[in-house]
Amino acid sequence: MVILLGALAAIFGPGLVGYQGASNGAEPSPSSAKPAPTQLTEYRNDQAGIALSYPSTWAQLRAKDPQVLLVASEGTEGTFQLRAVQLPTVVNQQQLPAAKQLTDQIVGANKTAQMLTEPKQITLGGLPGYWYLYTFKDESSGQEGAHSHFFIFKDKTMLSFVFESIPSSKFKDTAPNFDQIAASFHVLQK
Repeated sequence: MVILLGALAAIFGPGLVGYQGASNGAEPSPSSAKPAPTQLTEYRNDQAGIALSYPSTWAQLRAKDPQVLLVASEGTEGTFQLRAVQLPTVVNQQQLPAAKQLTDQIVGANKTAQMLTEPKQITLGGLPGYWYLYTFKDESSGQEGAHSHFFIFKDKTMLSFVFESIPSSKFKDTAPNFDQIAASFHVLQK
């Protein structure tokens, strides 16, 4: 499966595998691989100053970790998690190369992670960050899963978006939903 997802990433680019953006600062747009749902639920977090929308058919799950702001799922085939981590210093475009050391460490902490493409510097919702695409071994099921993982920096907050499919063979089918969620992300006006 790693070979299949890697081939898809190389041939079709990131739009087909969960991210339709570019390192030039372009905002993501929904993938055309499969129509995304039209009914969405908006999630807003005034404290973090952000909002996004996810498919209304997805269940919102409770997380015990206070850093996890949102978990939404359509079962194991498609799950989305949003985490906010407070950093000691502001990260903006100038500090982004140094912040990549942190994002590399976070992804690398999963010893089963197999990168499908090089991390890409992106802009999402007007904020700088990095995007990673990799497979991993799910501990609970033993299956190979796939992650489209965003790290976005908003002042002293690192927002981590993890789009997950288990098994990884379902990732192509869930990519349009993931693209739609990413495209809906925005910073709330003060």
